[in-house]
Amino acid sequence: MAVGSLVMRMGLKTNHILALDGIRGIALLMVFAAHSHPQLLRSGFIGVDLFFVLSGFLITSILLNEHFATGRINVTRFYMRRALRLLPALFIMVGCVTAYVAVYAPPELAMTLENARPIVFYYWNWTLAFNYGATGWSYQWVFGHLWSLSVEEQFYLLWPFALTLALPFRRFFLVLLLVGIAAPPIARLLVYDQARIFNLYFRTDLHFDGLMWGALGAWIVASGWTPSSRTSAIVGPAALACFVAAASLELFHSGIAFRWAWAPLDCLAMLAIVCAVVRPPAILETAPLRWTGKISYGLYLWHLPIFHWFGDTPFGTLEAVGVTYAIAALSFYGIERHFLRLKNAFAAKTFEHPRH
Repeated sequence: MAVGSLVMRMGLKTNHILALDGIRGIALLMVFAAHSHPQLLRSGFIGVDLFFVLSGFLITSILLNEHFATGRINVTRFYMRRALRLLPALFIMVGCVTAYVAVYAPPELAMTLENARPIVFYYWNWTLAFNYGATGWSYQWVFGHLWSLSVEEQFYLLWPFALTLALPFRRFFLVLLLVGIAAPPIARLLVYDQARIFNLYFRTDLHFDGLMWGALGAWIVASGWTPSSRTSAIVGPAALACFVAAASLELFHSGIAFRWAWAPLDCLAMLAIVCAVVRPPAILETAPLRWTGKISYGLYLWHLPIFHWFGDTPFGTLEAVGVTYAIAALSFYGIERHFLRLKNAFAAKTFEHPRH
């Protein structure tokens, strides 16, 4: 059976589920808590993995719906939508940081410009993977978090083609999902080296399984194999609570995340998202959390430079959070929203989530 015939049974539209913005907001706040002073969540970095799972879920839902609605995936339109969503705010953030460095830290300008190229062309994670910790190599620290954008964009580059080949064949599609979920954790076990943990952490081939867990979630929803509303009301919040609670543990430097914990964490994230589609928890639909999710792209882009510039004190962190929210709001309402309207014109027939 082709996947399209299963998508036909899909009764849930992910583009109108407010709780998904709430999940995005939680992921962003976890990242904030990892970079705060004092650090509130030792492993808040797994908020990035929650972003990965959610992104894989939404993108795959969009592509499945497009394939059902039109019989094909228009890859050119897909790339145009991604560019309109992501590039304008990224260019402005990188440009502002570069301008700041040129004025206030001229000795760092050459390094900053050198870093900008792999960032805007989305191979920054591989630059970090190959060079992190190398003698004589340095990078602009406030760009460090942008590695995750590179991983996502590399996934976006390949996934539409993979789906185009796999969707006509149900078994092939399922095998593709299972290989994408299983291969990275197996590879992480084989190459694990605590001395090179950061270099390995940034690699796409060792870190794309979260996106594939999200794709599996989209398949579950499209197939109608979702849990009941009553079950979702219990399992979803419990999975999300366990995921957030895990961020209080030491998962990175101990090697726990790299050796085995990412797979169950990604599974918890996928369960939380699928259950939120079926039965959205009220807390995820609260206005502050949804708004945080709504402007989360700008918040993520700007938080590290702002946190760095405001210093490493508790009061400095509070100031930095306020300023980051202000800049992200300006970015969204002044810049991103206009490109979102243009992007959504390309997505009119694909049921695309309006902010993804």
